[in-house]
Amino acid sequence: VACDNSEGVILNNMSDIRINYFTGKSDDYYVNLSCGYREEVFSYDGKSTNPKVCGVLSLGFYESYAYSKIEAEVEIDGEKNKYVLEKSPFEDIFMVDIEKIVTEENKIVINLVGQTASVELKEISQNWAIDYQKAIKIATNHFKEQIDELYFNGIFHAECYLKVLAKQNYENIYWYFSIIDMSGKTQSIIIAVLSGEVLQGNNN
Repeated sequence: VACDNSEGVILNNMSDIRINYFTGKSDDYYVNLSCGYREEVFSYDGKSTNPKVCGVLSLGFYESYAYSKIEAEVEIDGEKNKYVLEKSPFEDIFMVDIEKIVTEENKIVINLVGQTASVELKEISQNWAIDYQKAIKIATNHFKEQIDELYFNGIFHAECYLKVLAKQNYENIYWYFSIIDMSGKTQSIIIAVLSGEVLQGNNN
């Protein structure tokens, strides 16, 4: 079955899949938003369970910021909601899940409490040659042998992730795809969003 429908197997076992990417910046900070679906409770155990809508908002300052939390107002098409963004333990950014999927048709404005300048987000993923669906196809082809090995007894014994990998200047942006099997082994690649080139692989 896996040999005939590897892409379907992957799509049915996504623990985190992002479908678009927004950016914006002011003189003091920059903001990214990535929407899609992810597990309700994250557990890197090789099993994909209970998907829910997500909209992961991340905010970083150009200069060091000592606080562990910040407050921001997110305005979508005129509707305003306040969120508390917590500092990531892995990098110098603040994050929150707004639990919504927005598209290029929505107007999204970020107002950071204590800052006078607001930031309007623009979807940049619409300009990528490789959207999330094409990225899944590329990843499926790359890992076809591994997918076949992990699919047996009618079950795919792994979970998959597709996220956006970007640095602050946005000059180089990639899709990051990974497979984590039930033994904890991780296999991953990064895919260039403009060319579809698989630039790097990793096995742990």
